[in-house]
Amino acid sequence: MTSWMQVKVKGLTGSLEVEPLGQNAESLAYVYAINLAKPLPKGEYLTILVDTIQLHASYPKPAYASQTDSHFRVYEADGLLLSPYETTSQRLRFKAPTPSIRSYHISHTLEDLAKEEPVVKSGATVTFGPFKSQPPTATKGFNRTPYRVSVDFEMNIPSLTVVSLNRSVEVSHWGANMNTQDDYMLRNDAPELKGQFSRLDFQMAQHARRMSPVIISAVTLQLPSGAQNPYYFDLVGNVSTSAFRPAAKPSSERAARLGPQNAQLDLKPRYPLMGGWNYTFTVGWDAPLGDSAHWDEKNGRWILAVPFMTPLPSTPVDKAEVRVILPEGATDITVHPPFDVSLMERSTHITYLDTIGRPAFTFHAENLTEVHDGLIYITYKVPLAAHLQKPLAVGIASLIVFSVMWTLKRVDMTIHK
Repeated sequence: MTSWMQVKVKGLTGSLEVEPLGQNAESLAYVYAINLAKPLPKGEYLTILVDTIQLHASYPKPAYASQTDSHFRVYEADGLLLSPYETTSQRLRFKAPTPSIRSYHISHTLEDLAKEEPVVKSGATVTFGPFKSQPPTATKGFNRTPYRVSVDFEMNIPSLTVVSLNRSVEVSHWGANMNTQDDYMLRNDAPELKGQFSRLDFQMAQHARRMSPVIISAVTLQLPSGAQNPYYFDLVGNVSTSAFRPAAKPSSERAARLGPQNAQLDLKPRYPLMGGWNYTFTVGWDAPLGDSAHWDEKNGRWILAVPFMTPLPSTPVDKAEVRVILPEGATDITVHPPFDVSLMERSTHITYLDTIGRPAFTFHAENLTEVHDGLIYITYKVPLAAHLQKPLAVGIASLIVFSVMWTLKRVDMTIHK
Protein backbone atom coordinates (compact mmCIF):
# COMPACT_ATOMS: atom_id res chain seq x y z
CA MET A 1 0.00 0.00 0.00
CA THR A 2 1.47 3.34 -1.08
CA SER A 3 1.47 5.79 1.82
CA TRP A 4 3.57 8.59 0.34
CA MET A 5 5.03 9.57 -3.02
CA GLN A 6 7.50 12.22 -4.10
CA VAL A 7 8.77 12.82 -7.63
CA LYS A 8 11.88 14.83 -8.50
CA VAL A 9 14.05 15.50 -11.51
CA LYS A 10 17.55 14.18 -10.91
CA GLY A 11 19.97 17.00 -10.22
CA LEU A 12 17.27 19.57 -9.46
CA THR A 13 15.75 20.71 -6.19
CA GLY A 14 12.05 20.78 -5.56
CA SER A 15 9.35 18.23 -6.30
CA LEU A 16 7.15 17.76 -9.33
CA GLU A 17 3.38 17.90 -9.11
CA VAL A 18 1.81 14.46 -8.84
CA GLU A 19 -1.85 14.08 -9.78
CA PRO A 20 -3.63 10.85 -8.75
CA LEU A 21 -5.96 9.73 -11.54
CA GLY A 22 -7.47 6.76 -9.74
CA GLN A 23 -7.75 3.16 -10.86
CA ASN A 24 -7.75 2.45 -14.57
CA ALA A 25 -10.83 0.41 -15.50
CA GLU A 26 -9.02 -1.73 -18.09
CA SER A 27 -5.65 -2.47 -16.48
CA LEU A 28 -6.88 -2.20 -12.85
CA ALA A 29 -3.69 -0.24 -12.15
CA TYR A 30 -3.74 2.87 -10.00
CA VAL A 31 -2.51 5.69 -12.24
CA TYR A 32 -0.63 8.88 -11.36
CA ALA A 33 0.17 11.75 -13.71
CA ILE A 34 3.45 13.62 -13.26
CA ASN A 35 3.40 17.19 -14.55
CA LEU A 36 6.80 18.35 -15.82
CA ALA A 37 7.89 21.93 -15.27
CA LYS A 38 8.36 22.30 -19.04
CA PRO A 39 7.74 20.01 -22.05
CA LEU A 40 10.50 17.54 -22.91
CA PRO A 41 11.62 18.02 -26.55
CA LYS A 42 11.71 15.01 -28.83
CA GLY A 43 14.93 13.01 -28.60
CA GLU A 44 16.01 14.44 -25.24
CA TYR A 45 16.31 12.53 -21.98
CA LEU A 46 15.16 13.26 -18.45
CA THR A 47 15.87 11.25 -15.31
CA ILE A 48 12.95 11.20 -12.90
CA LEU A 49 13.31 9.93 -9.34
CA VAL A 50 10.14 8.49 -7.80
CA ASP A 51 10.30 7.86 -4.05
CA THR A 52 7.46 5.96 -2.37
CA ILE A 53 6.78 4.49 1.05
CA GLN A 54 4.97 1.14 1.08
CA LEU A 55 3.19 0.07 4.25
CA HIS A 56 2.84 -3.54 5.40
CA ALA A 57 4.88 -4.70 2.40
CA SER A 58 6.23 -7.81 4.17
CA TYR A 59 4.84 -10.52 6.43
CA PRO A 60 6.37 -12.74 9.16
CA LYS A 61 7.47 -16.26 8.28
CA PRO A 62 6.77 -18.42 10.14
CA ALA A 63 3.62 -16.79 11.43
CA TYR A 64 4.24 -18.17 14.95
CA ALA A 65 7.50 -18.25 16.92
CA SER A 66 8.71 -18.66 20.49
CA GLN A 67 9.99 -15.65 22.39
CA THR A 68 13.62 -16.72 21.85
CA ASP A 69 13.37 -17.35 18.09
CA SER A 70 14.74 -14.99 15.46
CA HIS A 71 12.30 -12.91 13.46
CA PHE A 72 12.19 -13.49 9.70
CA ARG A 73 9.95 -11.74 7.20
CA VAL A 74 9.15 -12.25 3.52
CA TYR A 75 8.99 -9.44 1.00
CA GLU A 76 7.14 -10.12 -2.25
CA ALA A 77 6.82 -7.76 -5.18
CA ASP A 78 6.33 -7.53 -8.91
CA GLY A 79 9.61 -8.13 -10.68
CA LEU A 80 8.61 -5.86 -13.55
CA LEU A 81 7.80 -2.21 -13.19
CA LEU A 82 4.11 -1.50 -13.66
CA SER A 83 4.23 1.06 -16.47
CA PRO A 84 2.12 2.14 -19.47
CA TYR A 85 5.33 2.60 -21.50
CA GLU A 86 7.87 0.29 -23.08
CA THR A 87 10.89 -0.25 -20.83
CA THR A 88 14.37 -0.67 -22.30
CA SER A 89 16.06 -1.96 -19.13
CA GLN A 90 15.05 -2.39 -15.51
CA ARG A 91 16.24 -4.03 -12.32
CA LEU A 92 14.92 -4.44 -8.80
CA ARG A 93 17.28 -4.00 -5.87
CA PHE A 94 16.22 -5.06 -2.35
CA LYS A 95 18.25 -4.05 0.71
CA ALA A 96 17.56 -5.99 3.91
CA PRO A 97 18.26 -4.70 7.45
CA THR A 98 21.02 -7.31 7.86
CA PRO A 99 23.00 -9.65 5.56
CA SER A 100 21.13 -12.56 7.15
CA ILE A 101 18.98 -13.59 4.17
CA ARG A 102 17.64 -17.14 4.26
CA SER A 103 16.48 -17.32 0.66
CA TYR A 104 15.36 -15.38 -2.37
CA HIS A 105 13.22 -16.46 -5.29
CA ILE A 106 12.52 -15.35 -8.82
CA SER A 107 9.79 -16.88 -10.97
CA HIS A 108 10.88 -18.97 -13.97
CA THR A 109 8.98 -16.69 -16.33
CA LEU A 110 10.90 -13.68 -15.08
CA GLU A 111 14.18 -15.58 -15.01
CA ASP A 112 13.87 -16.26 -18.73
CA LEU A 113 13.71 -12.51 -19.41
CA ALA A 114 17.07 -11.79 -17.79
CA LYS A 115 19.91 -11.30 -20.24
CA GLU A 116 22.56 -11.82 -17.57
CA GLU A 117 22.59 -13.58 -14.21
CA PRO A 118 18.98 -13.10 -12.99
CA VAL A 119 19.74 -12.74 -9.25
CA VAL A 120 22.83 -11.44 -7.45
CA LYS A 121 23.27 -11.25 -3.67
CA SER A 122 25.91 -8.97 -2.17
CA GLY A 123 25.87 -8.57 1.59
CA ALA A 124 22.43 -7.35 2.60
CA THR A 125 21.42 -6.47 -0.97
CA VAL A 126 19.67 -8.73 -3.48
CA THR A 127 19.48 -7.52 -7.09
CA PHE A 128 17.03 -8.97 -9.61
CA GLY A 129 17.74 -8.34 -13.28
CA PRO A 130 18.46 -6.47 -15.43
CA PHE A 131 15.48 -7.29 -17.64
CA LYS A 132 15.71 -5.90 -21.15
CA SER A 133 13.14 -4.60 -23.64
CA GLN A 134 9.82 -5.05 -21.85
CA PRO A 135 6.46 -4.06 -23.35
CA PRO A 136 3.94 -1.94 -21.38
CA THR A 137 2.87 -3.80 -18.25
CA ALA A 138 -0.01 -1.58 -17.11
CA THR A 139 -2.36 -3.21 -19.59
CA LYS A 140 -5.41 -5.42 -19.29
CA GLY A 141 -3.79 -8.41 -20.98
CA PHE A 142 -0.61 -8.39 -18.88
CA ASN A 143 -0.67 -11.02 -16.14
CA ARG A 144 1.47 -9.84 -13.23
CA THR A 145 1.30 -13.12 -11.29
CA PRO A 146 4.10 -15.05 -13.09
CA TYR A 147 6.56 -12.15 -12.74
CA ARG A 148 7.04 -12.18 -8.97
CA VAL A 149 10.14 -12.05 -6.76
CA SER A 150 10.52 -12.66 -3.03
CA VAL A 151 13.18 -12.31 -0.33
CA ASP A 152 13.17 -14.10 3.05
CA PHE A 153 15.26 -11.96 5.43
CA GLU A 154 15.95 -11.54 9.14
CA MET A 155 14.35 -8.55 10.85
CA ASN A 156 16.47 -7.35 13.76
CA ILE A 157 14.44 -4.22 14.49
CA PRO A 158 10.96 -3.90 16.01
CA SER A 159 7.94 -4.28 13.72
CA LEU A 160 5.39 -1.96 15.28
CA THR A 161 2.13 -0.54 13.98
CA VAL A 162 -0.05 2.15 15.53
CA VAL A 163 -3.46 0.67 14.80
CA SER A 164 -5.22 3.86 15.88
CA LEU A 165 -4.13 7.26 17.14
CA ASN A 166 -6.56 9.76 18.63
CA ARG A 167 -5.04 13.16 19.39
CA SER A 168 -6.83 15.94 21.24
CA VAL A 169 -5.29 19.43 21.42
CA GLU A 170 -6.95 22.08 23.59
CA VAL A 171 -5.91 25.72 23.36
CA SER A 172 -6.42 28.06 26.32
CA HIS A 173 -5.63 31.77 26.09
CA TRP A 174 -6.61 32.37 29.71
CA GLY A 175 -4.08 29.83 30.93
CA ALA A 176 -1.58 30.55 28.10
CA ASN A 177 -1.40 26.78 27.69
CA MET A 178 -1.82 24.12 25.02
CA ASN A 179 -2.67 20.64 26.27
CA THR A 180 -2.03 17.64 24.04
CA GLN A 181 -3.34 14.13 24.72
CA ASP A 182 -2.70 11.07 22.54
CA ASP A 183 -4.57 7.77 22.77
CA TYR A 184 -2.53 4.96 21.19
CA MET A 185 -3.40 1.42 20.22
CA LEU A 186 -0.06 -0.25 19.50
CA ARG A 187 0.49 -3.67 17.88
CA ASN A 188 3.64 -5.77 17.57
CA ASP A 189 3.70 -7.18 14.01
CA ALA A 190 6.38 -9.77 14.75
CA PRO A 191 5.39 -13.48 14.54
CA GLU A 192 2.69 -14.30 17.04
CA LEU A 193 3.90 -15.91 20.25
CA LYS A 194 3.89 -19.70 20.10
CA GLY A 195 3.03 -21.24 23.43
CA GLN A 196 2.98 -19.36 26.71
CA PHE A 197 4.99 -16.33 27.72
CA SER A 198 7.83 -17.09 30.16
CA ARG A 199 8.68 -14.23 32.49
CA LEU A 200 11.77 -16.15 33.67
CA ASP A 201 13.18 -16.53 30.14
CA PHE A 202 12.44 -12.87 29.46
CA GLN A 203 14.28 -11.65 32.56
CA MET A 204 17.25 -13.97 31.93
CA ALA A 205 17.57 -12.70 28.36
CA GLN A 206 17.21 -9.12 29.56
CA HIS A 207 19.90 -9.59 32.22
CA ALA A 208 22.27 -11.23 29.73
CA ARG A 209 21.46 -8.55 27.11
CA ARG A 210 20.35 -11.23 24.66
CA MET A 211 16.73 -10.17 24.43
CA SER A 212 15.17 -10.43 21.00
CA PRO A 213 14.91 -6.97 19.37
CA VAL A 214 11.35 -7.73 18.29
CA ILE A 215 10.14 -7.88 21.91
CA ILE A 216 9.02 -4.38 22.85
CA SER A 217 9.80 -3.47 26.45
CA ALA A 218 10.03 0.33 26.08
CA VAL A 219 8.82 3.09 23.77
CA THR A 220 10.35 6.55 23.40
CA LEU A 221 8.43 9.66 22.37
CA GLN A 222 10.05 12.92 21.28
CA LEU A 223 7.94 15.74 22.71
CA PRO A 224 8.11 19.48 21.98
CA SER A 225 10.92 21.32 23.74
CA GLY A 226 8.49 23.18 25.99
CA ALA A 227 6.59 20.07 27.11
CA GLN A 228 5.88 19.90 30.83
CA ASN A 229 3.65 18.02 33.30
CA PRO A 230 3.57 14.78 31.26
CA TYR A 231 1.27 11.92 32.22
CA TYR A 232 0.98 8.30 31.11
CA PHE A 233 -1.77 5.81 31.88
CA ASP A 234 -3.45 2.77 30.35
CA LEU A 235 -6.72 0.91 30.82
CA VAL A 236 -5.71 -0.18 34.32
CA GLY A 237 -4.65 3.25 35.55
CA ASN A 238 -1.56 5.38 35.98
CA VAL A 239 1.73 3.77 34.86
CA SER A 240 4.69 4.84 36.99
CA THR A 241 7.37 3.06 34.92
CA SER A 242 8.21 6.07 32.78
CA ALA A 243 10.92 8.71 32.69
CA PHE A 244 10.64 12.28 31.44
CA ARG A 245 13.70 14.16 30.23
CA PRO A 246 12.92 17.85 29.70
CA ALA A 247 14.71 19.74 26.98
CA ALA A 248 17.82 21.67 27.95
CA LYS A 249 17.12 25.28 28.86
CA PRO A 250 17.94 27.75 26.06
CA SER A 251 20.32 29.62 28.36
CA SER A 252 22.43 26.57 29.13
CA GLU A 253 25.77 25.99 27.44
CA ARG A 254 24.71 22.57 26.13
CA ALA A 255 21.54 23.97 24.53
CA ALA A 256 23.51 26.75 22.87
CA ARG A 257 25.97 24.20 21.45
CA LEU A 258 23.41 21.65 20.22
CA GLY A 259 20.58 23.97 19.22
CA PRO A 260 16.87 23.36 19.89
CA GLN A 261 16.25 19.96 21.46
CA ASN A 262 13.12 17.91 22.05
CA ALA A 263 11.95 16.71 25.42
CA GLN A 264 11.94 12.92 25.72
CA LEU A 265 9.39 10.64 27.35
CA ASP A 266 10.52 7.04 27.92
CA LEU A 267 7.56 4.69 28.41
CA LYS A 268 7.72 1.17 29.82
CA PRO A 269 4.49 -0.79 29.39
CA ARG A 270 3.16 -2.97 32.21
CA TYR A 271 4.22 -6.04 30.24
CA PRO A 272 6.64 -6.73 27.36
CA LEU A 273 4.87 -6.53 24.03
CA MET A 274 5.27 -9.88 22.26
CA GLY A 275 4.48 -10.65 18.64
CA GLY A 276 0.79 -10.26 17.87
CA TRP A 277 0.10 -8.48 21.17
CA ASN A 278 -1.63 -5.10 21.50
CA TYR A 279 -1.15 -2.33 24.05
CA THR A 280 -3.53 0.59 24.54
CA PHE A 281 -2.30 3.63 26.46
CA THR A 282 -2.63 7.40 26.78
CA VAL A 283 0.05 10.07 27.06
CA GLY A 284 -0.39 13.79 27.49
CA TRP A 285 1.47 16.96 28.32
CA ASP A 286 1.16 20.73 28.62
CA ALA A 287 3.18 23.31 26.71
CA PRO A 288 3.32 27.11 26.76
CA LEU A 289 0.89 28.52 24.20
CA GLY A 290 3.58 30.94 23.06
CA ASP A 291 5.56 28.02 21.61
CA SER A 292 2.78 27.24 19.11
CA ALA A 293 0.76 30.44 18.67
CA HIS A 294 1.68 34.03 17.95
CA TRP A 295 -0.24 37.26 17.38
CA ASP A 296 -0.24 38.70 13.87
CA GLU A 297 -0.55 42.39 14.68
CA LYS A 298 -0.84 43.41 11.03
CA ASN A 299 -3.94 41.29 10.37
CA GLY A 300 -5.25 41.18 13.92
CA ARG A 301 -5.31 37.38 14.02
CA TRP A 302 -3.85 34.53 16.01
CA ILE A 303 -1.74 32.02 14.05
CA LEU A 304 -1.63 28.56 15.62
CA ALA A 305 0.67 25.70 14.53
CA VAL A 306 -0.30 22.25 15.86
CA PRO A 307 1.75 19.07 15.10
CA PHE A 308 -0.46 16.54 13.35
CA MET A 309 1.07 13.71 15.39
CA THR A 310 4.09 12.63 17.41
CA PRO A 311 5.45 9.71 15.35
CA LEU A 312 7.19 6.66 16.72
CA PRO A 313 10.38 5.83 14.76
CA SER A 314 9.71 3.60 11.72
CA THR A 315 6.15 2.93 12.88
CA PRO A 316 3.20 3.39 10.50
CA VAL A 317 -0.16 4.70 11.68
CA ASP A 318 -3.15 2.89 10.18
CA LYS A 319 -5.77 5.39 11.33
CA ALA A 320 -5.40 8.81 12.93
CA GLU A 321 -7.96 11.23 14.30
CA VAL A 322 -6.72 14.66 15.37
CA ARG A 323 -9.01 17.11 17.15
CA VAL A 324 -8.03 20.74 17.74
CA ILE A 325 -10.18 22.68 20.22
CA LEU A 326 -9.93 26.47 19.91
CA PRO A 327 -10.78 29.07 22.57
CA GLU A 328 -14.42 29.87 23.19
CA GLY A 329 -15.58 32.74 21.01
CA ALA A 330 -12.98 32.23 18.26
CA THR A 331 -14.26 33.57 14.93
CA ASP A 332 -13.15 34.06 11.32
CA ILE A 333 -11.32 30.71 11.39
CA THR A 334 -9.17 29.35 8.56
CA VAL A 335 -7.68 25.84 8.64
CA HIS A 336 -4.75 24.45 6.63
CA PRO A 337 -3.82 20.78 7.26
CA PRO A 338 -0.28 19.69 6.27
CA PHE A 339 -1.60 17.26 3.62
CA ASP A 340 -4.86 16.12 2.09
CA VAL A 341 -6.84 14.40 4.84
CA SER A 342 -9.66 11.91 4.33
CA LEU A 343 -12.21 14.02 6.21
CA MET A 344 -12.33 17.30 8.13
CA GLU A 345 -15.24 18.04 10.47
CA ARG A 346 -16.25 21.05 12.53
CA SER A 347 -18.07 20.67 15.85
CA THR A 348 -18.64 22.41 19.18
CA HIS A 349 -16.86 21.29 22.34
CA ILE A 350 -18.34 22.24 25.71
CA THR A 351 -16.37 21.97 28.94
CA TYR A 352 -16.28 23.61 32.37
CA LEU A 353 -17.47 27.23 32.61
CA ASP A 354 -18.27 27.41 28.89
CA THR A 355 -21.43 29.16 27.73
CA ILE A 356 -21.66 28.71 23.95
CA GLY A 357 -18.93 26.09 23.58
CA ARG A 358 -15.62 26.07 21.74
CA PRO A 359 -15.11 25.52 18.00
CA ALA A 360 -13.35 22.23 17.31
CA PHE A 361 -11.92 20.75 14.11
CA THR A 362 -11.38 17.02 13.65
CA PHE A 363 -9.07 15.61 10.96
CA HIS A 364 -9.23 11.96 9.82
CA ALA A 365 -6.34 10.31 7.96
CA GLU A 366 -5.05 6.80 7.18
CA ASN A 367 -1.74 5.12 6.38
CA LEU A 368 0.62 7.69 7.84
CA THR A 369 4.38 7.63 8.44
CA GLU A 370 7.02 9.97 9.82
CA VAL A 371 6.91 12.09 6.66
CA HIS A 372 3.37 13.12 7.58
CA ASP A 373 4.59 14.78 10.77
CA GLY A 374 3.58 18.23 9.57
CA LEU A 375 1.86 21.19 11.18
CA ILE A 376 -1.81 22.12 11.11
CA TYR A 377 -2.00 25.89 10.66
CA ILE A 378 -5.10 27.60 12.04
CA THR A 379 -5.76 31.33 12.07
CA TYR A 380 -8.57 32.94 14.05
CA LYS A 381 -9.74 36.03 15.91
CA VAL A 382 -10.81 36.25 19.55
CA PRO A 383 -12.87 39.42 20.19
CA LEU A 384 -12.57 41.27 23.49
CA ALA A 385 -16.10 40.20 24.39
CA ALA A 386 -15.03 36.54 24.06
CA HIS A 387 -12.14 37.13 26.47
CA LEU A 388 -14.57 38.64 28.99
CA GLN A 389 -17.18 35.95 28.44
CA LYS A 390 -15.71 33.41 30.86
CA PRO A 391 -15.08 35.74 33.85
CA LEU A 392 -18.51 37.27 33.22
CA ALA A 393 -20.11 33.81 33.29
CA VAL A 394 -18.24 32.96 36.49
CA GLY A 395 -19.30 36.26 38.04
CA ILE A 396 -22.96 35.79 37.12
CA ALA A 397 -22.95 32.21 38.41
CA SER A 398 -21.34 33.32 41.68
CA LEU A 399 -23.87 36.15 42.00
CA ILE A 400 -26.77 33.75 41.48
CA VAL A 401 -25.43 31.33 44.09
CA PHE A 402 -24.83 34.20 46.52
CA SER A 403 -28.33 35.59 45.92
CA VAL A 404 -29.96 32.21 46.47
CA MET A 405 -28.00 31.64 49.66
CA TRP A 406 -28.81 35.17 50.89
CA THR A 407 -32.52 34.66 50.14
CA LEU A 408 -32.63 31.30 51.90
CA LYS A 409 -30.89 32.81 54.89
CA ARG A 410 -33.52 35.55 55.11
CA VAL A 411 -36.40 33.08 55.06
CA ASP A 412 -37.72 32.11 58.47
CA MET A 413 -37.72 28.32 58.50
CA THR A 414 -38.97 27.92 62.08
CA ILE A 415 -42.29 26.22 62.73
CA HIS A 416 -44.76 28.41 64.69
CA LYS A 417 -47.51 26.90 66.80
